[in-house]
Amino acid sequence: MKRSKSTGRPRAKGGPRGDHSRTGPSFTIVHEDDDLVVVDKPPGLLSATPPGSDEPSVFRMLQEALRSKSKERAVWIIHRLDREASGLLVFARTENAFRWLKEDFRARRVERRYLALIEGHLPPPTGDEGLFQSFLREDRFGHVHSVSPQRGAPQSPTQEDDLARLAVTWWKPLASGKDHSLLSLRMDSGRKHQLRVHLSEAGHPIAGDERYGSESNPVRRLALHATLLALKHPATGVACRFESPIPDAWWKVVGKAPPAGGELVALVPKVQPKARAKNNLETSWDGVSAWYDRLIDEGRSDHFSEVIYPGALRLLDVAKGERVLDVACGSGHFAQMLVGHGAQVTGVDASAQLVREAERRIPRQRFLVGDARSLDDQVGSNFDAATCIMALMNIDPVEPVFRGIADRLVPNGKGVFVLLHPAFRAPRQTAWGFDDSVRPPRQFRRVDGYLSTGQFQIVMNPGEVSKGAPAVTTWTFHRPLQHYIRSLRAAGLLVEAIEEWPSLRQSDPGPRAAEENRIRREIPLFLGLRVRKPKL
Repeated sequence: MKRSKSTGRPRAKGGPRGDHSRTGPSFTIVHEDDDLVVVDKPPGLLSATPPGSDEPSVFRMLQEALRSKSKERAVWIIHRLDREASGLLVFARTENAFRWLKEDFRARRVERRYLALIEGHLPPPTGDEGLFQSFLREDRFGHVHSVSPQRGAPQSPTQEDDLARLAVTWWKPLASGKDHSLLSLRMDSGRKHQLRVHLSEAGHPIAGDERYGSESNPVRRLALHATLLALKHPATGVACRFESPIPDAWWKVVGKAPPAGGELVALVPKVQPKARAKNNLETSWDGVSAWYDRLIDEGRSDHFSEVIYPGALRLLDVAKGERVLDVACGSGHFAQMLVGHGAQVTGVDASAQLVREAERRIPRQRFLVGDARSLDDQVGSNFDAATCIMALMNIDPVEPVFRGIADRLVPNGKGVFVLLHPAFRAPRQTAWGFDDSVRPPRQFRRVDGYLSTGQFQIVMNPGEVSKGAPAVTTWTFHRPLQHYIRSLRAAGLLVEAIEEWPSLRQSDPGPRAAEENRIRREIPLFLGLRVRKPKL
């Protein structure tokens, strides 16, 4: 085990990468204090030893080294790297630090960057970064691969697909040589082998990754390195940033000189860039468009007519003659109301069938088929306002949606977003319950999860299904409120109003009707946000 000096604000030094002595690969301690330890792991060494195994690991070796100075347990593991990969790992020294860091990782407040040397050359991304996303599943042999459950299917996904988890990878080209390219990578999720699988399935496996199809090994190892770790210190809250450069040999493979000082710089962009999804899930509502349009047209969704649309119009406060961009416009119901208030509307939706319905409903307005995550020049610019009504929960990721809207608003332009309240209406994580132990009995809203992001396939017509109709299903994505606020800020949009709207429905007369009506007004169903693009 090697140790590098650390003084003042923690920052990684360009020290040795580790050696291969008789006892196996060692690691470098980049920073150590009373609350945390940051190490630089070499390839070939486990992050943590599995139960029942005697193999050496960073966790075990660090425990032994730190316990020699204290009789108490000295270290807690927070996250892992693949055995074949290298780079930065953080460990906690106290239980409080463990809880803090674990929560920050779970809530995605920790910034991590990776460098990968890949075979071949990816086509240039549409924006500054490219995007891979898919559902990943590990099979019984430990091999991870993508599965593609389709949205809008009348049946549930297979049991195999139920075990899959959404994985989102952003990539940015750094340098290209004759046969290999160097990429900067970051993840919006942390699935097993995620980076390796996404690059392999894109046809450009990481060099040295025989498991996932690599045919070259120019650096004699898996060419994947965790290069950046940025977090808030668990005791002081001070922002800490650690960087670990890759070996110079990686740059030589692509015919480039290593950066001066041995560090990569500007790895974290100031704003989330616009990108076009690649290997993405099917996100349009073509499969449920007929049902959705019939639902609104026949007035069977009182939530829209009594809560969502009036609330959105109030927040937007559209003026006559204003140009409004309606993102995920559906079949044009809200656009029709905007036109009634004197607005000029451009609508965008991924479902061609819904766009045709919108064109039929409002023939003198402009509607386009397009992905909300990659709003292009065809949509136009200089809009006074933008809306996205009850669609953000069905789009992933949301960062390029916000950035695309920000790019098309005029200075001081406004935007309104309406979504299911993420704290109280998370699918499969919240539910109603009754407490009959008190008098009068009290209804409550049970919350089983909130901060963890996730995706769920939901039935859009449960009432009809209970009467024997086929299920109409689609995918929804849960994110905590802080995720939306952070993404809006990164896009340059300032939140100036938040409203929480309850359901206005009334229960049929009965012994519990009064309590059901009371709690329905107390626990909000929808969340409305108004944002503003600052003046230049």
